[in-house]
Amino acid sequence: MTGSAKLTCIVLIACFQLPQAVSAQESKTDTNQEATKPLGDMTPEERRVVIDAMSDEERAALKAKNKAAMDKRRAEWQAMTPAERQAKRKELQERRDAMTPEEREAMGQRREAAKQRQKDKQSKRPPDAQQDPPL
Repeated sequence: MTGSAKLTCIVLIACFQLPQAVSAQESKTDTNQEATKPLGDMTPEERRVVIDAMSDEERAALKAKNKAAMDKRRAEWQAMTPAERQAKRKELQERRDAMTPEEREAMGQRREAAKQRQKDKQSKRPPDAQQDPPL
């Protein structure tokens, strides 16, 4: 094969493989954009897929982040005066009252699923760890 024939082969291969490589890169970018979408904005199925795809370290980091956020909310609630708590409860009740029946149904289903997960989690713990620690 002469030099120009080799060059022609290389150019042809590059012309056919470059669009495939760009397409593959774009699909990876789309997947990354989906993964960077906040978990709270995803459907439960999408969220489960993303969490299942995470490494153990990423899951541990997510769990730590969620625990820190919950601890922060708990501290904020405990720092409120009784009047502030009452105002917050009223605000939350008004928000619930403004929901459509379908939204209320979905909220109830999420709560029941969370309760069931908690029960399942407790049943998997060793019997001595299931009891609450003394206060």
